[in-house]
Amino acid sequence: MSDDDSFASADELVIGGSQAPRSRRRWWIGGLALCVAGAGAGAAAWAAVSFFDKGAQPADALPDSTLGYVSLDLDPSGGQKIEALKLARKFPGFKDKVGLGTGDDVRKWVFGQLAEDSGCKVDFEKDVAPWLGSRLAMAAVGHDKPFPVVVVQTSDAEQADAGLEKLTACDTDEHYAWRTSGDWTVVAQTRAQVDQVVAGAEKGSLADDDDFRRWTDKAGDDGIMTAYAAPAAGGLLARELASSLADLTGSASAASGCADATDRVTGSLAQFKGAAASLRLRDGGIELSAVSDARVQSLTGTPSTSAKPAGTPAVATLPADTAVAYGLALPADWATTWKKQLTAKCGGDADEILGQLTDSLGFDLLADGPQVLGTSLAFALGPDVDVEALVNAGDPSALPVALKTTGEKDAVDRLLGSLTKSLGLPKGYLETRGGAGAVALALDGDYAEKVAGDGGLGKDPVFRDVVPHADDSSGVLYVNFDRLDHAISQLASGDEEVVDNVKPLRAVGASVWSDGDESHALLRVSLD
Repeated sequence: MSDDDSFASADELVIGGSQAPRSRRRWWIGGLALCVAGAGAGAAAWAAVSFFDKGAQPADALPDSTLGYVSLDLDPSGGQKIEALKLARKFPGFKDKVGLGTGDDVRKWVFGQLAEDSGCKVDFEKDVAPWLGSRLAMAAVGHDKPFPVVVVQTSDAEQADAGLEKLTACDTDEHYAWRTSGDWTVVAQTRAQVDQVVAGAEKGSLADDDDFRRWTDKAGDDGIMTAYAAPAAGGLLARELASSLADLTGSASAASGCADATDRVTGSLAQFKGAAASLRLRDGGIELSAVSDARVQSLTGTPSTSAKPAGTPAVATLPADTAVAYGLALPADWATTWKKQLTAKCGGDADEILGQLTDSLGFDLLADGPQVLGTSLAFALGPDVDVEALVNAGDPSALPVALKTTGEKDAVDRLLGSLTKSLGLPKGYLETRGGAGAVALALDGDYAEKVAGDGGLGKDPVFRDVVPHADDSSGVLYVNFDRLDHAISQLASGDEEVVDNVKPLRAVGASVWSDGDESHALLRVSLD
């Protein structure tokens, strides 16, 4: 080890990499992270069903100049760990391939897998366990020129130095510096960066930053994972993406006659106010909650309208036994707003673009669209899908699939007639049925009739559990695995391992909604 690579103090060190095979590079960083976070399906399942006291968090050891942050927390109580592993062991793949018991240390298992693959001789009990805590964060620090940082919970500074020296012995070409301050070890590429993080956290920590506290509180910061993006992240992305977006959108804009969209994207990013997400256990299932500045919607091209979408009634009134549902809410003024935005972007070319859409669809999207779609539409897949009959008979009408809107049946029939003619479909290939304030289009008339009525999916307990914000959401996705048992068995083609590992899944729901100037998203997975 050269003079430059020697100890600077008892708790500060810079390591020079030796010439080990490239496949061994930085494996130890992943090892530290995954020892805390868990790895593979087994460790992820174990982590996802654990619940923790908040306690000290890595944000305490990072400065308020942190641009982005992801923390991982695996510190369950003994009883919670037992319940978590019981739930995880419902999946045969976990029991067969991971084999962790209620008394095992998941960090040791993960670290052992990584150490074995790397070829490095590291003893977890001797070199890692004496100092490695259960909380870790990966962050980008600095608003102008951010640099990567890893913060690890540490119980013994001296043992951490010895352990990290051994861990980095297998690294190549890389230099690392670290410093233990209090209960945390800060790891970065240079000593100056480490000192900047430690000094910055002493002056003002990320944990005490108003933006960080606001966004993580809204997302729910008591999960096993917390992610955060600072407002300054938007400005940095705007600067970095401006030139590349100009290159990417220039040719497309020229071809369509529309103005360059770069200003719209970078302008939204520059005004970004922040975002956060949290992954946690909830009543025997898994929940991912996210909240962000509503401006992020403009990055996807979603039109901002003066009227708030009024939930997704087309989904709520689907049959109660629906297996898969997707719903979308549309504000009453969506067509007018979209034309204004298109005109603002494309000027006089907007009329030409709209004319081309009318010719290809066979109806006027702006004039007839609101009558066809109404303010809500939904896709539905019924239960008991017979995959074999569908494939063997080649008759798509055997597939219980339908589209439902809150539009007008006459308008839907006119559109269907135009599409049937333009696509060359046989007459009667698709059928429509009208219900109370809704219309359904399906391959089978009986299923269209069933979907057109008020089936009460919105009152179904399983649906309400995984999509609790359906009444206010602008977008909803729902999958009920119990109602797809037969189809899953057929698709698995006799592979009982696949069937057995899907069986514990009950339902999945995802929803997106707005609350003032905030956008919210929720993903829930429930288990039987």
